[in-house]
Amino acid sequence: MTVKARLDGHEKWNSIRQGRSIQMNLAKELHHNADIPLRKSGIDDIKAFQRVLEGYQKHFVSKEHFNAVIYEGPEAEKKIYLYLHDCHYDMITKISAFLGRNFFYTTCNNGYDHKERHTCNNTCHHCYKIHDVQKEQWKYCEDCNRYFRNNICFDLHKQKK
Repeated sequence: MTVKARLDGHEKWNSIRQGRSIQMNLAKELHHNADIPLRKSGIDDIKAFQRVLEGYQKHFVSKEHFNAVIYEGPEAEKKIYLYLHDCHYDMITKISAFLGRNFFYTTCNNGYDHKERHTCNNTCHHCYKIHDVQKEQWKYCEDCNRYFRNNICFDLHKQKK
């Protein structure tokens, strides 16, 4: 609940993050809404928590799985990263920092340090950005005989010359 309060700009954010009783009350409310008894939680409870926190995409990172993302909820604007260890969840405020990387790419759930070395198939190999596949309008460069996914990518290419 701490991470949700942070994302929502909860008026009692400082009290919640400092572990005051409000944090426990919010956790109890979450367990009640998810129909999970108040106890240590594990991997089996993840989908129930996802169900009651609509509007948030939950990513669960597991210590037992070498800090890999073990669950990724349905796409949503607000992203929540939680670290599952020893039957306890801690919030991850910045996933790239948690992994000791400069960047984190949510499509492949990998951290990396240099955009040009990220080898995911979803990243444009010309500008290292992620383009909306449905809005691709390939553009041809007569100077170098290459195609670019859209005007943004093409313009960045032209600026580099």
